[in-house]
Amino acid sequence: MLLLAAESAEEAANPILPVIPEMFWGGLMFALFYLLMRYVLLPPVQRTMEDRDQALRDEWDAAKAAEAKVANADAVVADALAPARAEAAQIIEAARLEAEAERSQIIGGAQTEIDAMRQLATAEIDAARTEAMSGVGSHVAELTAQATSRVINRPVDAASAMGVVNRIISERG
Repeated sequence: MLLLAAESAEEAANPILPVIPEMFWGGLMFALFYLLMRYVLLPPVQRTMEDRDQALRDEWDAAKAAEAKVANADAVVADALAPARAEAAQIIEAARLEAEAERSQIIGGAQTEIDAMRQLATAEIDAARTEAMSGVGSHVAELTAQATSRVINRPVDAASAMGVVNRIISERG
C-alpha cells in the first residue's frame, strides 16, 4: 500500500508531463492534420490564389493595352483635326478681313455722306447769314440815316449811309 501511495504521489506530483500514449496519439494526429492540410486542403487555396493573381495580371495588361489604344486614338484624332483646325483658322481670318473691309467701306460711305451734309448745312447757314445781313444792313442803314439826321439836324441820305454800313459789316464779318 505504501507503494501504491508512493506511486500515486508521484503521479499526482507532476501532472504536466505527458503520458506516452498521449504523446503517440498527439504526434499521429499532428502528422495526419499536416498531411491533410499539405496535400488536400492547401492546394485548392493556393490554386485559387494563383488564379486570382493571374486574373489581376491579365486585367492589368488589358488596361495597359486599352490605355495605349486610347493614346493612339487621341494621336490619330489630333492628327486628323489639325488640318481642319488650320482651315477653320484661315476661314475665320478671311471672314475677319472681309468684315473689316466692309466696315471700312461703310464708315467711309457714312463719312462722305456726313461731309456732304456738313457742306450743305454750311452753305445754308452762309446763305441765311448773308440774307440776314443784307436785310439787317438795309434796316441798319435806314436807322443810321435817321439817327444821324437827328444828331446833326440835317437830312442824311439812306443810300450814302448804306455804303458806310456795308463797309463796316464786311470789315467785322
